[in-house]
Amino acid sequence: MLSQTFSQTLAHYRALAEDLYHNRLPVEDLPAYTAQPPPLDRQLLDHLADQAQNASLTRPRYGWALMVVADTAVQQTTDPFLKALAAWYLARAANGWFRPDLVETAVTRARTLFTELNKPGWVAACAWQLN
Repeated sequence: MLSQTFSQTLAHYRALAEDLYHNRLPVEDLPAYTAQPPPLDRQLLDHLADQAQNASLTRPRYGWALMVVADTAVQQTTDPFLKALAAWYLARAANGWFRPDLVETAVTRARTLFTELNKPGWVAACAWQLN
């Protein structure tokens, strides 16, 4: 069962993604809206990534919007692996939306961080995102 804080934070991020999806919120304004909730952790990031992956089948832009919100929120943390993973998930969502321009930007960030962290498996996964 999800905690109330987890559920509230998840609902907040989903609402931001919906606003982004419907062009009610510009990407540039996201940092101000993601600074409020508790910082994004691995459990919440993975949950949002799963939802984005599912959304890619019917609403790929919404899946991308979810990951843009998550990627913006994760910038509050000092965990480089979490930042790299969020960028990789963002690249995957951009692939689902068939936006290679957005894939390349996100995967470049992810690859740089995974290389610094000496995570060769993840570096290979970044190369796969570009194919």
